[in-house]
Amino acid sequence: MLGPSLESHGGMASCASTLLNGGLDRRCNVRYLATTEEGCKARKLACGLSTLFVFSREAKDCDLVHIHFSYGVSMTRKALFVRRAKNMGKKVILHSHSSAMERAILEGDSGSKNEIKKFLSLADALIVLSSKWKDLICDELDIKRSIVHVIPNGVPLGDPSAKPDHDERSCCNILFLGRLEEEKGVGTLIEATGALVRNGAVIELVLAGSGSDEETQRYQLLARREGVNCSFVGWVDSEKKRDLLVEADVFALPSKREVLPISLLEAMGAGVASVASDCGSVPEVIHHGRNGMLCEPGDPESLRTCLALLVQDPVLRKRLAIQGFETVKKGYSVENSVDALLGLYKEVLHG
Repeated sequence: MLGPSLESHGGMASCASTLLNGGLDRRCNVRYLATTEEGCKARKLACGLSTLFVFSREAKDCDLVHIHFSYGVSMTRKALFVRRAKNMGKKVILHSHSSAMERAILEGDSGSKNEIKKFLSLADALIVLSSKWKDLICDELDIKRSIVHVIPNGVPLGDPSAKPDHDERSCCNILFLGRLEEEKGVGTLIEATGALVRNGAVIELVLAGSGSDEETQRYQLLARREGVNCSFVGWVDSEKKRDLLVEADVFALPSKREVLPISLLEAMGAGVASVASDCGSVPEVIHHGRNGMLCEPGDPESLRTCLALLVQDPVLRKRLAIQGFETVKKGYSVENSVDALLGLYKEVLHG
């Protein structure tokens, strides 16, 4: 299995780590190789070249190659490994994680689309995270539907019964997990929270994720200007993430673009009432008002309306948290993902 370093920040590394820790490594003999790691461009390049050398030596003994990828540089980098694997006669499974690819497919020129199609066509099987993505890729790029398989992100389940009752505390804790950038709607979240604070709500906003120094400073200034009590805790490991989810009353992810965000599934799987943007495959998970709330991407007023309902109504929060947990338990557990992945491995090898 190839992908970013398991210590990297982001959903792709989180997905790979969750699969491995969720039982995949106990049910098949899998070796994970990192094709990139956090750091400067030179460090990323050195990691990729070093891994390509190791891969060329060790792939001789493997049955198939499972490659996690996103759009842009990641796709270009992974093409080297795909071609090397195919030249060695190995079966290749590509695992798509990129929301940026949607824009390239729908808005890009014919050259961009042909580049994506050429890369995806190298695979013996292609994993996408939702049925919407399968339809997009098959319809727009004319990829054979038989090779495209929907395996949603899976997450470990928390224990909602162990979550403390926060109904009596005066301050509502709103948590964000993700990169600190406009694509994830961080500015929108701060503005929406500021509007609630000006209307008398008592809120602690916790932003957990990495971002450039410039972006972080900009959001810190925006939070002060909006009068928001905002904690910037940086990137967090799985243990710290669990602690933050236990303390959270509401999870918010107002992204402008998404595929199927793993942080949203983690929050719902931990029993936290969640608000997310109506984009990508999020509406396949959240049904507005039933197991979570949907807001319009990039719209602070839409987000403010959703957050206001949850901040003011602990009963609603609890109901959505319970239903959100049940949604993840039924369809997005890591056990389901591992079972589906092992089934695909067998199909590719013996089908």
